[in-house]
Amino acid sequence: MFIAKLLIIQGVVFVGLLFFLRYVLTHSVTTATTHLEELSKDYTKKQEEAKKQLEEAKKESSKIVADAQLEAIKHKNETSHEAQKEKDRIIQEAQQKSEQMIKQAEKTCEQLKQEINERIDAGATEKAAELIEKAIPKEFREGLHHLWFKEFLKSDLQIERLHLSKDIKNVEITSAFPLTEEQRKELKNKLAKKLSESIVLKEKVDAVLIAGIIITLGSVVIDGSLKYKIQQEAK
Repeated sequence: MFIAKLLIIQGVVFVGLLFFLRYVLTHSVTTATTHLEELSKDYTKKQEEAKKQLEEAKKESSKIVADAQLEAIKHKNETSHEAQKEKDRIIQEAQQKSEQMIKQAEKTCEQLKQEINERIDAGATEKAAELIEKAIPKEFREGLHHLWFKEFLKSDLQIERLHLSKDIKNVEITSAFPLTEEQRKELKNKLAKKLSESIVLKEKVDAVLIAGIIITLGSVVIDGSLKYKIQQEAK
């Protein structure tokens, strides 16, 4: 009888956990989708503005050419030979100015599109990392973090290829979870072999990394986080 009650309680807890995870995931997906929709609306608005500017530039250039042609006809009526030369000069200058205006408008339009696309890409990958961090239970992420950290330390970190100065003393470590004493010791020993025995680790925690660590050596950054891996796969 006791075992049956225990099984029932476990079942209820399991179902409740499933509903909770479903709620968290649904809420996170809705938030991420809303943000991406806002970026998409901003992209559409900017694209329409760029298109409008391009159309206005084309209209203005057409007006310049038309005015130049009228001016050339006026000069032609006054004197045949000189007017023809003046006509050709005015039309040529007008065409050159028109082409420059259109090229500038097209360039501005392309730059605007590129800027918006970069913002959308960066926002999407950032939201993906936040979504995973919120949707996966902390215990699962912590277990994954320890495995990820262990695999990361197996690599040579490619420090020799970076030609870093031996004078580096302070090393900044950003970790998805606080380092254990054992992890801290292993990491310090590995870095000391590459840099200096007297290095000092400055640690901070950033849960959005999901798992793994980021090592900052002056201006050089070695990213061994799951968030970075997701961003690379997204590209």
